[in-house]
Amino acid sequence: MRGALGILGVLAVLVGAVFIGQGTNVIHGSSMSGHGAYAGLGAVLLVIGVALVIWAWRIRAGRRV
Repeated sequence: MRGALGILGVLAVLVGAVFIGQGTNVIHGSSMSGHGAYAGLGAVLLVIGVALVIWAWRIRAGRRV
């Protein structure tokens, strides 16, 4: 389970970063470019992804002890 949480967390971080980049018009070439709502959604995904990675890391550390 910890592996799946970690992978899901990393994917959410990556997708969130792309959404933020497109929402703030740093990454061009999409219908999402320049729309602030996507930057907000990306920030939420980024926070959720970091939380999942930390959770997976804590599960992993707890089983080693």
